[in-house]
Amino acid sequence: MIRSAHELRQRLRPKALLAQLADCSALPEAALWNGTTDEFAAKAVTVGVLSTENEDIRSLRELITYGLKGLAAYTSHANVLFKKKTRKSMPSCSVLSPQRSTIPSPQRN
Repeated sequence: MIRSAHELRQRLRPKALLAQLADCSALPEAALWNGTTDEFAAKAVTVGVLSTENEDIRSLRELITYGLKGLAAYTSHANVLFKKKTRKSMPSCSVLSPQRSTIPSPQRN
């Protein structure tokens, strides 16, 4: 999978935004790395999670990363549920149901 992503990146490089930048000095090294597939293992040692020597910094970085991923997943699921709930509770709203042009008046008992 890494190999196919790397090959795709190489094919798209001339069309990519990187080719349009006048000054690439502010970009991280990972955005500019252009190694071969034989160099993957050596590069992984320098950029992987375990490349951070200090265990406290490494665990804090991972905690923040997984926390943000969890928050993003929760937000995404909440948005899906909210949309479903809104459609069920307001089926006559013209914004959510484009086939109706007006909102009917509520029925009284």
